[in-house]
Amino acid sequence: MMRLFPLALMLALAACGQQDRSNTSDSLSTAIPASEDNAGNAAIADDGNASNALDKEDSGYTGGGGGGYAGGAAGAGSAGAAKPGAAQSRPARPSQTAVTARDILPPGFRGYWAGLNEDCGNQRSDLRLVVLPKELRFYESVGKVTAVEQAGPLAVMVGANFEGEGQNWFRWQKFTLSADEKRLTVTYQNNAVIRKRCPGTGAF
Repeated sequence: MMRLFPLALMLALAACGQQDRSNTSDSLSTAIPASEDNAGNAAIADDGNASNALDKEDSGYTGGGGGGYAGGAAGAGSAGAAKPGAAQSRPARPSQTAVTARDILPPGFRGYWAGLNEDCGNQRSDLRLVVLPKELRFYESVGKVTAVEQAGPLAVMVGANFEGEGQNWFRWQKFTLSADEKRLTVTYQNNAVIRKRCPGTGAF
């Protein structure tokens, strides 16, 4: 009987040790997956935040009010901008519109001009005008140029002594040339008349 007691005690201790190892194993098996899951979730969250940050950067997001996007007004402005190489009107040559003598009209203003809606071949048009270096020939009057002053890159003030229908008078007029040199606007006392350039000299 006394011999059996130590054997029973040893068996009890062995059972307790096995129970402890089982509990430890269960604890480890429970803790490790939880840690791994948390780490995985954190990594996924970081990836998601990084992706969102990149998306915002690409879209021009700036935060704050007004929608938080910088691309709105800027995009609209850039869309309306002229594209490089787009066709544009050829500017008038400065040497053709600059005043070089006080009583001589620059070459760019010279030529035969008619009303926008008129036939260049109409010899009896009231809007017919021939501009010479020192003379302005309208349909019923002729002006001798006495003064020419620069009024802008494409404009001059012209002073001339006119004669027509038995009368004589002096008049200042503003001549403004279009950028392509195909239109001439003659202004007198806030009244402006636009004429088109015609081929030839338009000699009377």
